[in-house]
Amino acid sequence: MDRFLGEDSGIFNELILLFDRGNLMIPKVIETEKDYQKTLARIEDLMDAEAGTPEGVELKLLSALIGLYEEKQYPIALPDPVEAIKFRMDQMGLRQSIRTWPVI
Repeated sequence: MDRFLGEDSGIFNELILLFDRGNLMIPKVIETEKDYQKTLARIEDLMDAEAGTPEGVELKLLSALIGLYEEKQYPIALPDPVEAIKFRMDQMGLRQSIRTWPVI
């Protein structure tokens, strides 16, 4: 468990007790849009959780699970290099010029 929770691993037993009491959402792999929305709602509830508390650890864990789900479901493709340069030039107000260095 240390590998996943890092410095927060010391409260693992406390987390188990809170799960047993029904105070925390049982973390699991997010596989459906319904799971995703439910987890986002729980994260919103936990946004003010303090680091090092069971709620803080739950927030960290659920955020990691959301990240994995989003990487899989909503991948961001790398742009075409030429199109990326053209886009950046447009943002900077530059235009493509057909002029080149003078030939001597």
